[in-house]
Amino acid sequence: MRDVAWPRGEVGEHSYEPVAPFRLRLPEGREFVAKTKLRRVIVEAFEAHLDKVQLIGVNSQDMTTEEAHRVAVRYAEEFGLDRRPLDRWLRLRLAQRRAGREELLERAGAGDLSTPPIGRDGPVPAVEINYTADDHLPSYVSVQFDWTKLGPG
Repeated sequence: MRDVAWPRGEVGEHSYEPVAPFRLRLPEGREFVAKTKLRRVIVEAFEAHLDKVQLIGVNSQDMTTEEAHRVAVRYAEEFGLDRRPLDRWLRLRLAQRRAGREELLERAGAGDLSTPPIGRDGPVPAVEINYTADDHLPSYVSVQFDWTKLGPG
């Protein structure tokens, strides 16, 4: 793996695709590692802080419902997020499938404004399962690291 120079002084979104492997160093010696090929890594900088990245989003390749749940739960547990919304999503999707009408547009997420940041000035992590336009691989996992949100306290 090699370090990437993120754009500095530029407002907006910068997208890198596809990316593999990917490692993001985080505060307090933590890191996020994706060893499989990713669809996209998004880096955003907003006008108020041109010298700092405010949001990094990492999107997986498209995957099955079960695989998306497994990957999302792994990341949620890694960052201390509540996995119950992800588990509810899977139960709902599987019940719908058994009934012959799986709703592929459902989303699920772990992490919110009450989630503590990683380190004192670090990002707030969140994990989401989103939908795709592919009925055979209907989901993808998005992991966000957001420096714009203030955690509790």
